[in-house]
Amino acid sequence: MIDLLKHESFIQDYSSYLKFELGLTSNTLDAYLSDIKKFLLYLNGRNINHKLFYEYNKELENLGLSSSTRTRYQSSIINYLKWVNLSYEQSYEVDKFNFDISKSSILPEVLNIEEINSMIDSYDTTKYIELRNSLIIEAMYSTACRVSELCTMKLGDIDFDRKVIKIIGKGEKSRIVPLGSYLEKKIYKYIEAREDKGIDSQYLILSKTSKQIDRTAIFRIVKKSAMTENISKNIHPHTIRHSAATHMLEGGCDLRLIQEFLGHSSITTTQIYTKISGQHMIEIYKETHPRS
Repeated sequence: MIDLLKHESFIQDYSSYLKFELGLTSNTLDAYLSDIKKFLLYLNGRNINHKLFYEYNKELENLGLSSSTRTRYQSSIINYLKWVNLSYEQSYEVDKFNFDISKSSILPEVLNIEEINSMIDSYDTTKYIELRNSLIIEAMYSTACRVSELCTMKLGDIDFDRKVIKIIGKGEKSRIVPLGSYLEKKIYKYIEAREDKGIDSQYLILSKTSKQIDRTAIFRIVKKSAMTENISKNIHPHTIRHSAATHMLEGGCDLRLIQEFLGHSSITTTQIYTKISGQHMIEIYKETHPRS
């Protein structure tokens, strides 16, 4: 039987290794440790082995987790077991955990422009919190930022003179994106509303208690907005990022520029939007062409 207390001690040491020796960011560190702990909970006292990990992966797939997420789980477990073998002279057969996880052919959901606009405009922006919620969706769509990037976005990252925003992405890499006119007006309005309430913070988006907002709050806001507008698609914050990239591509934007806009390190990651756009074209063709 697996000794959970022993692995709790291992994980504490592994966390220190990832943080101080590899210099991982807190979000990346939390994700890796969460992956490991979830697998250990799944084992429910059984010994760690590759067959159980394979079963675990299939369960994750059945729950709807993407191949990229399941590959991250796999990487987290493999790296942890390699470290345990090396640091504590264990003998886990790590190579057997490294099986192929097929790429999913299911493309991410995309909102159309009308749906995005309806979500942004669904709020009464004369009210402070509703103005903030509208700004959240506006900012995510205008900049195609990740939810974690929006949480950490600061007022000092916005250059109103040059009409640009600096976004700090994965691995602390920064990129510059345009500050759209709609977003600029809403930011100004939100800052004025904050000042009227005597709220002072370096962060752009704040919680109801005027602290830095967290990712779960943004997730809830986006979900509720979609439900309010009777949008039946499976919507989450990343859907807005997908939608922005797809709309840019359909509008004629070069794929390389979209890559820079999204902060993708590889053009291969960005190329999924060509598939989404192509799928959209087929749907429109079927709806509009007389001889479809």
